[in-house]
Amino acid sequence: MSESQNFEESILTLLPPEDVNYDSKQFEDLHDGYLFGKYKNYRLKAKLGEGGMGQTWLAEKLVRGEVSQLVVLKILTQELRRNTDAMEEVRRIFYLTKNLKHPNICPILILEADEDFGDFLLMEYADGGTLADWFEKQPGHENGLPLETLLPIFRPLAEALDLAHRNGILHRDVKPQNIMFMGRDKTPVLIDFGIAARIRPENVTSNTQSFSRTDTMAHSSSGTPRYMAPEQMEGKSQNSRTDQYALAMVLYEMLNGSLPFSGSAVSIVLQKSRFDPQLPQFAPYVNAAFARALSFNAADRFASCTDFMAVLSNASFSDSKDAVDPQFQLPDVDAMAEKIYWETLQKKKDNEKRREEKIARIAKEKAKREAERQLAREQKVRKREEKRRQKEYLKVQKKAERLARTRLRNEQRQDSPSFKIFTRRNLLFLCGLCAIAAAVLLVWWMIGK
Repeated sequence: MSESQNFEESILTLLPPEDVNYDSKQFEDLHDGYLFGKYKNYRLKAKLGEGGMGQTWLAEKLVRGEVSQLVVLKILTQELRRNTDAMEEVRRIFYLTKNLKHPNICPILILEADEDFGDFLLMEYADGGTLADWFEKQPGHENGLPLETLLPIFRPLAEALDLAHRNGILHRDVKPQNIMFMGRDKTPVLIDFGIAARIRPENVTSNTQSFSRTDTMAHSSSGTPRYMAPEQMEGKSQNSRTDQYALAMVLYEMLNGSLPFSGSAVSIVLQKSRFDPQLPQFAPYVNAAFARALSFNAADRFASCTDFMAVLSNASFSDSKDAVDPQFQLPDVDAMAEKIYWETLQKKKDNEKRREEKIARIAKEKAKREAERQLAREQKVRKREEKRRQKEYLKVQKKAERLARTRLRNEQRQDSPSFKIFTRRNLLFLCGLCAIAAAVLLVWWMIGK
């Protein structure tokens, strides 16, 4: 996997700021003894913390009413559950991280659902406390602990991070509170793997030093930007060396007793740009290793976390250009298959979306053409109707003109002298005279005969 490859944005970057800064009243019904889960088989025992994704609770898993084991529930906010993209990212990271088989990674065991609080994550409970708790219990921790004491803890953590990086997963929140001890042998494990957010520093004011909400398992430095790499605080692209920086900063704090950073997030970025981890109590090779792992520019750091640990162990280490980069080891098949599955699923969704947009565009254009044709037909019918009406009007007009002319001629005849001679009375009189004359002629003809 290439160092410059951009990794996917993590979950909280898919939510707007108002959804990350949610109202905690939505969790006010949760309390010790609350039965959680679809089958009410998880009994809440103690609230462990609260972050941008929701709340974390210690719970007892019940089997037939009896406690079988202690587990950790990460209960998601309703704002996150309503965001389709964010929930898809939760499921994607769940399926990726659950396939990271490493003894120093605390896996997310199950993704379940509750009828009231929706999807939640179930993780194995690391009962040995955090690295921060362990550190404060060590005698003389204020002045730092020996490197020989810390290397057995940090070597397996570096190997776990490299395994995740080879599978394309970043932690993004390596800090003492996210490193816990598990089991009788106190195995150090990374928790919240792959779930931590990529947070932009512009959302943090001088009065807000914590990038997460109050964590009852953490101390005053919990969630602060002091462990973050500069590129992460500036919201730039991140790779495996971002986690390497945070791991080196945690180890530096354990060796020195504290970190020399304070103030606002912007101030801490400036302090890190001038930070030179050279301390007299460190051996030269230790100072050189920290100077490289804590370089302000990611490209100047080690190729992997195990390379950093190798130098601290004063082991033989080749830094030549021909050295094999551990990042190019073959990835885990299951994790790669899971990644390809989600990428293919996303491409399928994108193609389906583009197809639906194309269909909608074609339908819109077709509807527009049909509307234009309908308008043309209506205009044609209107013109035809106008011509018909105009023709009918002309016919009526011509008929009216003929009737008017006929009436006018009749009136003119009645007013003429010749018309007055041939009145009805005169005609009857003439007819009577003709009848009399005919009778006289008939009589005369008969006498003469």
